[in-house]
Amino acid sequence: MKLQESDKKTALQNRLKRIEGQIRGINEMIQRENDCREVLRQLGAVRASIQSTTRFFLESVVSECEKPENRSGLTQSEITSELLEMITKG
Repeated sequence: MKLQESDKKTALQNRLKRIEGQIRGINEMIQRENDCREVLRQLGAVRASIQSTTRFFLESVVSECEKPENRSGLTQSEITSELLEMITKG
């Protein structure tokens, strides 16, 4: 899967770097034995960031993924089903 525009690729990379920073921050909070409520808030923030990043990625590449020339012999329905399965597995 390729991002077609360098701006989108840069935006995706920036989002992932922020998520990495959030994870590092949570790890530090745990090492410092911060209040569990604050850790849980930050974990929720990471989950929201990941969901937002996933949506951004899908919006950026789904049309490319669905092009028949990129999907050896699959029907449009099979392509869509495959993408949905990838998204929902976790």
